[in-house]
This record gives sequence, C-alpha cells and structure tokens, in this order.
Amino acid sequence: IIIGKNVHISPKAQIHTGGLIVDRIPRVHYKKPVVIEDDVWIASGAIINPGVKIGKNSVVLPGAVVNKDVPPNAVVGGVPAKVVRYVKL
Repeated sequence: IIIGKNVHISPKAQIHTGGLIVDRIPRVHYKKPVVIEDDVWIASGAIINPGVKIGKNSVVLPGAVVNKDVPPNAVVGGVPAKVVRYVKL
C-alpha cells in the first residue's frame, strides 16, 4: 500500500491488497498494490479493493466499495463506487 501525504483514513475503512480467484480449482490467492495519492479522504466503512489507485484530492464516501481507479478530484460512493461529483477547487 502506497499512501501519499495528508491522507485521512476514517475508522473501519478497509484497504485490501489480496484476494482469491474463485473460478478455478485449486483456488488461487493473488495480490495487487493499492495507491492512495495526496490529500485523499477515505470515510468510515469504505472498502478499497486490490489494484486500485485513488487520485489526488479525492473523497471516498462512507460504505463505498471501490473496485476500479478513482480519478483526481472525484467524490465516489456506492456499491460499486461511482463518481458522484467532482471537488470544486
């Protein structure tokens, strides 16, 4: 996990770098890095999945499940997480 400067990670947020491929026998564990750029806020209960990059100055809303990259300055929420709006600078 690479965490930038001024990143806030709220309680009960989860950041996962590994997973399980369930579509084959034997099942195989894998790992992928997670990158969280500068000035990001990850709210309570958010889940960040393996291989995701969260762009600079973004916000991950409470309970969001992030399974793909988040662009810079985005506010994402939902299951799966989608861009809700962009941060006004």
